[in-house]
Amino acid sequence: MRTLRSELNSTFAEIYFSSKSLDVYGKEISSLEQLLTVMKAQQAKGNVSLLEASRVEALLFSLRKEKSEAEESLRSLRGELSILLALPASQEVKLVLDEQVLKQIDLSTISLSSLENQLNERSDVKLAKTQVDAGYKYKSLLR
Repeated sequence: MRTLRSELNSTFAEIYFSSKSLDVYGKEISSLEQLLTVMKAQQAKGNVSLLEASRVEALLFSLRKEKSEAEESLRSLRGELSILLALPASQEVKLVLDEQVLKQIDLSTISLSSLENQLNERSDVKLAKTQVDAGYKYKSLLR
C-alpha cells in the first residue's frame, strides 16, 4: 500500500509539473512565432539578416520538437496514472494542486541527513536491503 501511495504521489507530481512545463513551451513558441513574423518583415526591408531569421526559425523548430516530446511523455505518464488508479485509458483525470500549499513549505527546516536517517529506518527499506544482501551472498556461494 505504501508503494502504491508513493507511486501515485510521484506520478501526480510528474504529471502536474509536466503540464505546467507544456504551458511554458506554448507561450515560448507563440512568442517566437510573433518574433519570427516581425523578423521576416524586417528582413524584407533589409534590416535583419537571413542568418538571424534562420536562427530564430531553427530555435522555433527545436522548441516545437521538445514540446512534442514532452507531450508524448505526459501521455505516457497519464497512462501510467490510469493503470495505478485502475481507470480506463479513455477516462480523463483532472489533477488539481493548491500551489499556495507549496509556498508554505519552508525547505530550510528540512535536513537531508534527517531524511536519509528516516529512510534508512523504514522497515520496507531494511527488508529490501536484507533481500539484496542475501541475493549477493547466494550468488557468491554458487560460484
